[in-house]
Amino acid sequence: MAIYALCPFYEAEDRGGLLCESGRLSFPGKNDRSVWLKMHCCSWNFKICKFYTELMEKYDSES
Repeated sequence: MAIYALCPFYEAEDRGGLLCESGRLSFPGKNDRSVWLKMHCCSWNFKICKFYTELMEKYDSES
């Protein structure tokens, strides 16, 4: 079953990490990346991610 990113700042996955608008996030293994994706990027919990909150503060301050 495929999982889909809900976070608006998620960009893609690559070997050993994932790409977010805030930058490339590296993980020690695929399992660690998978846990991060399920807990943050691919769930409605993405709003508790520190990268999401930092990017939202940036965008809010620009408007």
